Amino acid sequence: MARPLKRPDRPLSGGREFVWSYRPGTRVWTWSRVYHRDRFTAAADAFKDYGPTNRFDHHRPDPVGKARVDPDRHVLYVARDIVTGACEVFGETEEALLCSRWRVARVRPLRPLHLLDLAGPGSALLVGALPQIGSGHVPRGLTQEWARALYEDQPLRRRADGVRYSTSYTGAAALAVWNRRGDVTTVVGSDEPLRTPHVLAHLTAELPRRGITVEQVEDDACRRCRDDA
Repeated sequence: MARPLKRPDRPLSGGREFVWSYRPGTRVWTWSRVYHRDRFTAAADAFKDYGPTNRFDHHRPDPVGKARVDPDRHVLYVARDIVTGACEVFGETEEALLCSRWRVARVRPLRPLHLLDLAGPGSALLVGALPQIGSGHVPRGLTQEWARALYEDQPLRRRADGVRYSTSYTGAAALAVWNRRGDVTTVVGSDEPLRTPHVLAHLTAELPRRGITVEQVEDDACRRCRDDA
C-alpha cells in the first residue's frame, strides 16, 4: 500500500521546471479554462483571489481556517483539454449541471511562465511530496498547505509561477498559475458556453464515462448563479 501524503517538511527544496510558453501561429500551448462567468470570475483569464477552496490554492485562510479574499494571492486553473477541465470542475459532485453561464475558453501566456512540475515521473518526490498530490483523494486542506509551502519556499532555482500536475479523472495535465494577472490572455474567438451544441455533444459523450452526469438547468436552479445574486 502506498504511503499517505504527509505535511510538507519546510523549507522545501529541489524540483523540476516546466515552462508554459506560446509560439505565435500555433495552438500547441493553448490550454482550456472551464469557468462560471459571474462577479467572481468575470472572464476566462480572470484569476481567483478568494480561497483556499481548490486543490492548489495558495491563499492564506482566516484565523479559524476558512476561505477569504486574499488580495496578495490569486490563482488560475487551466487543463490540457476541455474534458479534463470539466472533470476537474464537476468531478467531486459527479454531475455537470450546466446553466447558461458555464463556459470554456482557450487561454495562452503572454510570456514564458516557469512552473514547478509535479506531473512528471518522480517529480513530486523531488520536493518531498507524492504523485497523489494532484490526482489522489487527498484532503484539500493538505494540498492547500503544500501549495502555500511551494509558493512561499520556492524550491526551484528560479521563482515558480505555479505548478503543473496530473489530474484525477483523465490523467492529463493541468496547471495552477499563481499571481500572474495580466500574463495570461484568452485566445480571441475561443470563449463559448458549454451548452453550445458541439461542446455539449462532446461533454455528453465523454463525462458519463468518467462517472459524471450532464444536465442542462435554468440559471435560477444553479447554485453558482444564486451565490452570485
